[in-house]
Amino acid sequence: MLRILLPFAWGLYVAPLKESHFAFHAIMLLVSLGMLTYWVIKRKAIKYRYRFVPPLMIACIFFQLGSWIVALQDPRLSDDHFSHTQQPLIYKLKLLDVPAKKDKSYKVIAEVMAVGDSMQQKKTSGKVLLYLGHSESARSLVADDVIILRGNAREIAPPINPNVFDYQRYLNDHGIFSQIYVDSTSWIKDAHQVEHTMTGYFRTFREYLLRQLSQHHIDERESEVLAALVLGKTAGLDEEIMTSYSGAGAVHVLAVSGLHVALIYMILAPLLKKIFRGHRARWFKTIVPVVLLWTYAGITGFSPSVLRSALMFTCFIISDNFQKQNNIFNTMSVSAMILLVFDPVMLREAGFQLSYLAVLGIVIYQDALVHLIYVKNKYLLWAWKLTCVSTAAQLTTLPITLYYFHQFPNYFILTNLIVIPLSTLVLYAGLIFFLLCKIPWLDHHLAHIAALLTRVMNELMITMSHWPGSVTKHIVLSSLEAWLVVMVVVFASQWILFRRTKNAIWTMACILLLLFNRIMELREISEQHVVCFHHHKEFICISEIQGKQCRVISNANLEEDERTQKFMLNGFHDHMGVESLDYLNISDSTDYSGICEVAGLKVIIPNAANHQALENFKWDLILFDRSSNTIFLDEDFFEAIQNSVVVFGGGFSEKKKMMIMANSSCPNCIDLSNGAMCLRLHQPTSGDDLHFIHFSEME
Repeated sequence: MLRILLPFAWGLYVAPLKESHFAFHAIMLLVSLGMLTYWVIKRKAIKYRYRFVPPLMIACIFFQLGSWIVALQDPRLSDDHFSHTQQPLIYKLKLLDVPAKKDKSYKVIAEVMAVGDSMQQKKTSGKVLLYLGHSESARSLVADDVIILRGNAREIAPPINPNVFDYQRYLNDHGIFSQIYVDSTSWIKDAHQVEHTMTGYFRTFREYLLRQLSQHHIDERESEVLAALVLGKTAGLDEEIMTSYSGAGAVHVLAVSGLHVALIYMILAPLLKKIFRGHRARWFKTIVPVVLLWTYAGITGFSPSVLRSALMFTCFIISDNFQKQNNIFNTMSVSAMILLVFDPVMLREAGFQLSYLAVLGIVIYQDALVHLIYVKNKYLLWAWKLTCVSTAAQLTTLPITLYYFHQFPNYFILTNLIVIPLSTLVLYAGLIFFLLCKIPWLDHHLAHIAALLTRVMNELMITMSHWPGSVTKHIVLSSLEAWLVVMVVVFASQWILFRRTKNAIWTMACILLLLFNRIMELREISEQHVVCFHHHKEFICISEIQGKQCRVISNANLEEDERTQKFMLNGFHDHMGVESLDYLNISDSTDYSGICEVAGLKVIIPNAANHQALENFKWDLILFDRSSNTIFLDEDFFEAIQNSVVVFGGGFSEKKKMMIMANSSCPNCIDLSNGAMCLRLHQPTSGDDLHFIHFSEME
């Protein structure tokens, strides 16, 4: 199965990278099938030296099948997809989950059941991202509810700042291409149409369990961690908690995965053996735990890690009860194949990749690591085995974690020695509470016991994340470097753990290539001079990068705004190799508010305090933002901005923007509402010859 899975997964991965019609894949599939059929018919006449042809053709067939599945997965190929209709006024939507509360709205994925106007409705398909204004009605919605709304579907915008999370691509991969925002008065719930689904039942039941927990007035932070660890709901997790667990190297316990499923099966297996005795009861010992595990998987949201664990444990339970051989690589390959056939997008998800790589690392490396040291004491042996499990999983997931998350938790071994036993207690305590939550008096004590254990775990993770050197941050790997790290891990582990000395040469070669590539990158970084005008709705933000140093210039206090740093600046600065960072707030001074110098260019952000400076001096760059809406556009103003480069930031009046563009003869007008703009400078510049490029076009 592994030999089949690899070309199939490669076909799934490559297909989105190249544009080709599904007819091409069909032709290639028929050619491969024809060659394989010819081989089967003429196999006795064909020479032995060509024995590699059948497996090659089989691999080619599954590669084409993978590409074909991706080509057919686009929901817009369906004739009844709602995007093929003219822009409708009225939508009938079915909610696929419980709406998640955001700062200004509730967010949920919905299925478009019908579109039209007040006179006629047409049945459609497709999914949309829905935002509902805050209201009690929106708060009471659950999965499978049907609502009717009046609004406009808009295409999901691409990222408008460099090196930020591409939410458009993420949603497009999941078949979502449009979004709708409506206020609290533009929709109603259709109480007459109720179509429950199994997934909806599971999610409604999960919300019911969470309401039982909320009745006991537990601290919000503890209840959110319990909801994530036991029931798989991570939407409400506090940002500080996520950062602390990630920094301590324990964020995996907050995502329901194979560890949680294994802990539940550890309780079920001995219990069922005592209840269902004898050879004839093996059907009950198989069906009951499988049903319970899949029920738990449904309640926790069918995440990739839970689906993988449920499928693998299903295969294990069947083989164990019916005395069949259970090859872990076949089991993993079968479960991955099933998941990818039904949802090819999973292959690109970090959760799917980390889940399978962690299990693969444990299977391959755990025993070899355990036998490196002989431990006689049973308690030390337990700690050593747990350390080996953590190390084995970290080995195989290392390239992925560095590539996606740009950091490495240095105390992950110590963290896992503490958090795995503690999270086990939290999981069992949470499960016992949810099972017995309807028993008076007992439920209150069980809830507070689970909350107390969760509080202890949270405090430990927060403390460990603040230890000196707990996290190595700002690790940025290119695709080539990530693959080189993969090869270093593979060859080095084969050399050290399995005594294959020939792999030492390959290990050194990969390390040298990695170092050479890094030296070339550092050389480019040391010579770079880039100015980036970031997009923001409220203020102007400029990153001037020279070598490894960066100066962030803004008319807002960004040094204390960690949220803006995280979602707008950090990714770009890491990508550019920034190590030294300074913040300059140009709105601090009353006399020189909004005035600065960037890369030798005189820059002004016009506002009520500096309008005289705008008219009395020549400026290379004039930046307009929300604070510039107060300025008066007269003849002196238009004369002052002649021959200057004008940049329109977020929040600036559209009406004034059009007036400036129509009445001035500026050599260059840049609109940041379409996305951040960058200047890559190779020599000292002046305002007379500036060439801006969109961040996606940078080298």
